[in-house]
Amino acid sequence: LGYERTKLSVMESLEALKPAKEHILVKLQVHVLLQWPRCFPELPWADCVEEERQLAEHTRQAGPDPAHQPEQAWKDSWKALEDLYLKDQDNPLLASIGVSNFGLHELEQVEALAKVHPHILQNNLPNILYDPGLLNYCHQNRVHVQAYDVIHAASPAQVVAAPRAYDQLKKVAHDLEQAAREDDPDLLLHIASHQVILAWLIQHGVGIVPQTSNIHHLDDNSAVTLLKIPALSDHQIDLVAHAIDKFLDQDARSEERRVGKECRSRW
Repeated sequence: LGYERTKLSVMESLEALKPAKEHILVKLQVHVLLQWPRCFPELPWADCVEEERQLAEHTRQAGPDPAHQPEQAWKDSWKALEDLYLKDQDNPLLASIGVSNFGLHELEQVEALAKVHPHILQNNLPNILYDPGLLNYCHQNRVHVQAYDVIHAASPAQVVAAPRAYDQLKKVAHDLEQAAREDDPDLLLHIASHQVILAWLIQHGVGIVPQTSNIHHLDDNSAVTLLKIPALSDHQIDLVAHAIDKFLDQDARSEERRVGKECRSRW
């Protein structure tokens, strides 16, 4: 975080991507997000002092430790992204800029100082589903919402803890397979429970960032595959919402990040 550090990071990334950008068969678009507004030392996995110490020397020299001015550092980072985004509109370096793990308060602060409003907000599934104020803000300001850590909601541990919710997802998946075959008898489409969650999010305008090290799963979670899944009915939407709610109830996430369940009805 910080103006010069952020600019340095983006330029190093662009340099690393240069072979792909110059490849005749590749159309590369780079989207850059600020991953966090600041370091949160209260999080058990965050060690702000050690993270600063482990930075490369040339990065540390590029700008001050953001811990010295935590509220100003991310604002300077946003200004750096804006300057890079606006640098050459005929041949732009960046296709879009956005933020990740920002709450409503930080988004409103961005709005107050921004020349360019965030194009993307990336957040985890609980924070997206259980913060209706955040979602409403994004919809009203045309900020595209992306969810990460989505498949965790249907992980084996969650399935064991909430078997009835898993059965609901399997039933929806089976019914969607039947509907797909009725539309196209030659289509052999197997729909897994986690794919139902991904399709449910996509149907409601939420982008997804599924992660996998398995090439077959990568294909299963691709846009090409997910767009073959028929649209969910209102009843199926309610069933999926209920199942996700049960899965997340089993999760060990901090209660402070559970803003409430008012959002479930909107889905």
